[in-house]
Amino acid sequence: MKSCITINLKKDNIVIKINEDFSQEDIMYSLRKKIPELKKLYQSEKTPIVITGKVLKNREIDEIQELIKLTEVNIWDLNHHGRKLTAQISFDRPEVSPCLDKIRNDKQKYVRAVEIIRTGQKRLKATPRGDIEKDLVPCERHKAQLRKYAERLKVEQQNCSVIGQGDKIYDK
Repeated sequence: MKSCITINLKKDNIVIKINEDFSQEDIMYSLRKKIPELKKLYQSEKTPIVITGKVLKNREIDEIQELIKLTEVNIWDLNHHGRKLTAQISFDRPEVSPCLDKIRNDKQKYVRAVEIIRTGQKRLKATPRGDIEKDLVPCERHKAQLRKYAERLKVEQQNCSVIGQGDKIYDK
């Protein structure tokens, strides 16, 4: 199983990466295992620790907890590939989110739950995920991969055109 927390020791700092694709319970479990190891390693060090990954604000966590309480659907359990339920929140059309099915008749709970989902929708529009941003700038390693793929595509197109003309071409 892939770890949700990685610790990288570098010359000037220690980087703790938290994979946001895992559930909160998995992250907390991994932290409980890794922190004692880090404490042993870090006793005499003055190197700063840097934590990366999606960090939810207290307000966001409170809203998710309130949504769980209102809908009785544990949103935290839906953040892994083995989940039993399909997507329960629709940010495109919050009022038709499947998590609201149980509370549609309770107007007060329904309105509050839709309000929480709309707040999440606004946050997502304000700061979209990195993998769907239009202005995403790839790192140097990915730029090199993209250049390689572009070169291979060019060669492949040349090969196809030569074959289409009935000629032969050999790799260099």
